[in-house]
Amino acid sequence: MDSQILKSMPLHLHTEVYEDYLSDEGIRFLRRYGEGTKEGCLTRDFLIPEDMTLQSIHAMIQKAYGWENTHLHLFELDKEDFEILTEDCIENWEELVGEVFPFPGIFKDFLLDVEGRSLEKSFTGPYNKKPIIPKEEHKKSLENFFEKVKEIPVFNEKKKEWENTPLEKASLKELQASRIFEGSMNELLEHLEIRDVLYFEDEKVEKDESFPLGKGLIYCYDFGDHWTVKISLRKSWEHLLKEGLITGEELAKAERIVAKEHRPICLHRQGVNLFDDVGGLEGFARFLQEVYEGETLEAREELLEYGKNMGWSKEKISPYDTLS
Repeated sequence: MDSQILKSMPLHLHTEVYEDYLSDEGIRFLRRYGEGTKEGCLTRDFLIPEDMTLQSIHAMIQKAYGWENTHLHLFELDKEDFEILTEDCIENWEELVGEVFPFPGIFKDFLLDVEGRSLEKSFTGPYNKKPIIPKEEHKKSLENFFEKVKEIPVFNEKKKEWENTPLEKASLKELQASRIFEGSMNELLEHLEIRDVLYFEDEKVEKDESFPLGKGLIYCYDFGDHWTVKISLRKSWEHLLKEGLITGEELAKAERIVAKEHRPICLHRQGVNLFDDVGGLEGFARFLQEVYEGETLEAREELLEYGKNMGWSKEKISPYDTLS
């Protein structure tokens, strides 16, 4: 991997909100009224400083999709990347706790603004690279866990029942499946820089080092509505340029702004803004259906007013105004 590319150029970050089990009807309304993709996804493409942290990307995503940072969130590696990184070995995961992963369930300020900064200021550099919780606290929590826990429940496929298994004989998947931790074992520390987390999505990399961690990153927001955002790094803007969705002049201007002002720029967006507490992507699709196809004008206007009170508008937003 050519690390000089990552360290000398702004990066193309692609994001898309998706839902695994989105109904055909939900897809139809998201495409018809939400300007979604053919799969019902809503996307944003950013040019970002190469040293943005996950915490600052959290703030950027919140602003770009219309959320208001009122619920818990986390970043996780793609499942396949997590398995490659840890090799299904508890000891490998243990070594990365405090460096890459927090101890599961350890307290952090989920709502970001420990310094009282606005979302806009939080995704504008310079970025805070200091861990919220010192590495030593993660390691201490891990040590306490291994002192107290000697066995975990493991499901026996032959007997179709749970059995206690010595921890030293268990795999990482079995430890995850035991749900002995309150939090995710795959959650990432948010002071990590994006260049240390992701390599380009179409790049073949020999995994002889821990960093970058993988090519797939998942952002989860609001564990009730279960918003899910796929995040990837792309090598070029060729597709968007070829389709006429952005111009070379716009790209060059954005590169100058990112370099000079140390902040991300949204260059392309497909899909309207979302809002909190609507029931996830499927719920938002139903909301759009009722707003545009509700039985009575009064019902449509009442629901539209509810959306406005939640910070939502059906007005189109340009890419350049997405982060302003």
